[in-house]
Amino acid sequence: VASIAAMEFKKYEQTDNNNKNGLFKDISVIGFGCPPILSKELLQPTQAYITTVVADFDVVPRLSAASITNVVLDAMSFDYRDRLEYDIGFMASVLREKFPFLSTVLDGLESMLLKFVAQSPIPKATTNNAGATT
Repeated sequence: VASIAAMEFKKYEQTDNNNKNGLFKDISVIGFGCPPILSKELLQPTQAYITTVVADFDVVPRLSAASITNVVLDAMSFDYRDRLEYDIGFMASVLREKFPFLSTVLDGLESMLLKFVAQSPIPKATTNNAGATT
């Protein structure tokens, strides 16, 4: 909000020839952890009077359409099957230990879940020429 207000005040300063007091002449803004609201084109002229401070692990200032898209694509292509198979086996063994009378039911459930995971449409992770997992 402060960045947008400063931009408007600067615009007013440039168009108001009657502004003899120079009310907005030395305006500057310091934002802490602000979300990115300006495009690259709008950012360039404001660098002289808008400063943003970002903490090490603050996610909000780093959010953008591109970063959100990358997270969604990474999550969609993540090969979770090995971990899911492990979790299913672990939970089945814990339940068998606690409820031995359900062993037959748990065997069938575990088998069904493992078949479902094996038929998952998620592609297996591969390694490209640069050594990165895709």
